[in-house]
Amino acid sequence: MDFNGEEINLLDVIDLEFLQQFQDTFSRVTGVAALTFDKNNNPVTQPINFIDICMKYNRSCSEGLKRCEISDKKGAEESTRTGKPAVYHCENGMVDFAAPIMLNGVRIGAILGGQVLAEQPEKEKFIKHAEVLGVDPNEYLEALNKVKIIPEEKIKEAANLLYLVSSKISKMIENQLRKEELQEEKNQAYELLAAATSSVTEGLMAVDNDGKIIHINPAAYTIMRLSDKDVVGKPLSLILGPNNKFSEIAKNCIWNTDEEIVLDQGGERIHCTSSSRPILKENCTIAGVVFTLREIRKVRSLVNRMVGATARFTCLDIIGESEGMKKAFKLISVAANSRSNVLLTGESGTGKELFAQAIHNHSGRSEGPFVAVNCAALPRELIQSELFGYNEGAFTGAKRGGNLGKFELANEGTIFLDEIGDMPIELQVNLLRVLQERKVTRVGGEKVIPVNVRIIAATNKDLMRAVEEGRFREDLYYRLNVLNIHIPPLRERGKDIDLLTIHLINIFSENLGKEIGGAELEFFEAIRNYSWPGNVRELQNAVEYAMNVVEGEYLSVTDLPRSIHRQPNFLQEVGEVISLTEIERITVESTLNRFNGNITKTAKALGIGRNTLYDKLRKLGVRA
Repeated sequence: MDFNGEEINLLDVIDLEFLQQFQDTFSRVTGVAALTFDKNNNPVTQPINFIDICMKYNRSCSEGLKRCEISDKKGAEESTRTGKPAVYHCENGMVDFAAPIMLNGVRIGAILGGQVLAEQPEKEKFIKHAEVLGVDPNEYLEALNKVKIIPEEKIKEAANLLYLVSSKISKMIENQLRKEELQEEKNQAYELLAAATSSVTEGLMAVDNDGKIIHINPAAYTIMRLSDKDVVGKPLSLILGPNNKFSEIAKNCIWNTDEEIVLDQGGERIHCTSSSRPILKENCTIAGVVFTLREIRKVRSLVNRMVGATARFTCLDIIGESEGMKKAFKLISVAANSRSNVLLTGESGTGKELFAQAIHNHSGRSEGPFVAVNCAALPRELIQSELFGYNEGAFTGAKRGGNLGKFELANEGTIFLDEIGDMPIELQVNLLRVLQERKVTRVGGEKVIPVNVRIIAATNKDLMRAVEEGRFREDLYYRLNVLNIHIPPLRERGKDIDLLTIHLINIFSENLGKEIGGAELEFFEAIRNYSWPGNVRELQNAVEYAMNVVEGEYLSVTDLPRSIHRQPNFLQEVGEVISLTEIERITVESTLNRFNGNITKTAKALGIGRNTLYDKLRKLGVRA
């Protein structure tokens, strides 16, 4: 029986909730906006991932909405006419694409996607758009800057996927009207989307129970370096060799997540991670396996972005004009133009990581990762696995598939080893070996992994004394201490204290949304007279505190933490008497601020136990 599409409305033949879910799944997979229309170009679903420039401006006024409707209609008609997904520039300048929902050759609806750009926009063109729409050009350009820029080939891939989705919906409607295979089609659609969205979607390859490739996307071709572009229908063993790991996984229908696989293709060793999921039929029998693939180098890049393995600061972010800082600045330039290892020395809180990031960002490795490791913060038993990684099963609790170490994550970039003086001496030999050989071996593994890493280490300890006392290896010391940069403590930096204070006031004024006219002279006098045992970190803490509690237009000395503005000056006139209790309170407060509220470090510095410190805090009325 044939059905007349001109007499049928879209929502009469398909469940709206299912249509919405199908549309939304497509949008989440591709990251583009999506909306479904009926044959009269009326929206029937809720829009998803619509961007500000379209929602707030293009579609919120009559002229902009009219342009959108004209473009959407043309896109749907073009796709219907050509039988292909239509990719087009809408009247308002965005790149959109459309795919029709058909019934017996008649369009009964359409799914639209897009609201992206394929290249950097011509701002003059969009300023004219704003003027036509009657909106503020600056606000319009601000919204334009938030629009995703997607390569043309990725847009085409998304459009092709949209066409596959619309074709699947069209087929389902036809089957529903004929009362044939509706449930199977619906389940297959869900299974296809579930398999695609539950795994990493870089490269995609589907294999049936006979080990033959039934689908492969362009990314998988690229990752596996396949020269044969017609592999669908061919056995995996023929394409990748008889002993490839993928055939073993497909044969045994193994469910894996991020397993590391090495491929040998044309003399090239390709390191990638693969996840696999079985394809289940309606009766729960297995029809094959879906693989998702990523090259290890891209995984490293993703991990580095997620964990913040980037350097944000440059020399422009370092404030200072004192002689000690000028000398340090010169050495930053020397270190940035060198490949040698660097050792940063200075008291706690002087900004050693800031210097390390500046060296990295001014060096030839600035495009690579910057991975920071605090050697004192890592548990003794985990330092080796954190630095060098581990294989699956290396120890109880080891993550399935193993884990990349910090040196691997820092490959082609810089690793910053903070508080290197706290590294256990029995592990220092492993670090020395990496420095000498530029290779790492994961815990529980045998494979040697080459790494190209620049090392910057830092310490607030006297490493030479540690060498003399047998707590630090002499050979490692000389390997690390090629270029030594000493960062002076804040109390030795003179006028830098004023510069830093003004800089911090400006930063916190913006961050906290407070407009401050300045600071009283007594405020700066207290800042200058304080010894700053916690250095720049303590100064930052004090200024942020003052910016939070200030009530007037100007910062006053009473806005500073009590440990600073009530600090006893024993060199002033003898007539000013201060009680022992007050001295004790100020000492405890100052030490607590120095260590950012860390009870253990404060107690150790004061030479008392944690419980004793808690008692003193309570008696003295000091809040931790």
